[in-house]
Amino acid sequence: MHSVKLYCYQKNRSVAYLECPFEEPYLNIVKAIPYSQWQIGPVDRLKIKNTPDLLPVIFKVFKHVAWVNIDRYLTARDPVHESKNTRKYLKKLVYLKYSKATILTYMYFFRLFDIHFKEKIDQLTQEEVEDFLLFTSKQRNYVSSTTNQMINAINFYYTQVIQDERIPFFLRRAKKMPTLPKVLTKQEVRLVLSRTLNLKHRLILSLIYSAGLRVGEVLKLKIKDVDFERCTLNITASKNNKSRTTIFSRNLVTDLKKYLSVYRPNVFLFEGFYQRPYSATSVRSILKKSLKKAHIKQTGITVHTLRHSFATHLLESGVNLRYIQKLLGHSNISTTQIYTHVTTQKLIDITNPLDYPI
Repeated sequence: MHSVKLYCYQKNRSVAYLECPFEEPYLNIVKAIPYSQWQIGPVDRLKIKNTPDLLPVIFKVFKHVAWVNIDRYLTARDPVHESKNTRKYLKKLVYLKYSKATILTYMYFFRLFDIHFKEKIDQLTQEEVEDFLLFTSKQRNYVSSTTNQMINAINFYYTQVIQDERIPFFLRRAKKMPTLPKVLTKQEVRLVLSRTLNLKHRLILSLIYSAGLRVGEVLKLKIKDVDFERCTLNITASKNNKSRTTIFSRNLVTDLKKYLSVYRPNVFLFEGFYQRPYSATSVRSILKKSLKKAHIKQTGITVHTLRHSFATHLLESGVNLRYIQKLLGHSNISTTQIYTHVTTQKLIDITNPLDYPI
């Protein structure tokens, strides 16, 4: 997948620039970006008015088309029209090294909150905040998980940004309907992998499954993180900036070495254009095509399903839950225990009362 770059300058943050080729399909795609005009020169770029809702627009128009590099945009983005609260909020998120995805989500919800209350934001009561949450959730038809993201974003302001001890409340997250993760059988996993003919694509899916990785973790894997002798991976770019060591299949060693000699990645194990990490959108597309080729029509199967399947299959093989917790990088054992509700191996071994001899 191609890459485009979004950035702005500290001296004039009211304007943003998007570097991308002055050619199709970009010429047609960028028509959906308001307040923009082309600047053709040594570097072709689009000059854009830096509005509060620019990021959602950019990600929407380039979805499935190009990976958007926003590193310089996040660090420089501080438009003059934004409030002091919003600037402090973004600065704290960047300082604490939150992921780009979390920054985008938190900033979106906090802007809604800040625009709604304006200068009154530091004198709110718990009832006022809860009324805002209820109104916004109903108006936008948010599911409980989206409402919880909004609550997390607001809590972050009070607990991390201003750290005001006078704030007497901490917002409780909405209850979610209990759901069990979906998993594939071992046979289905092997079938999906066998239908993934491209070596690079097959190795991406194979590592996610055999090491129990999140999609972000496999994309940030570096060549130096792979220990071929011990068949382990050193995961340093994990959720909440935690590190761990996990395993991968010895059957992948030969293919991995072949892949390195053929593709010759520079830093990251799986690189796209311009030696950047492969995109999550591309990985989802790979899995979708392989599921179709394998004639697996089960709904709700995502890349994360491979991670769930890894944990479930280990549990069914008799691996201790504590070891599975460490391999997955869960902080709390209760998170790992959900797989005890998914596995069917022990249920199969139970003799049904109706089958007892009379």
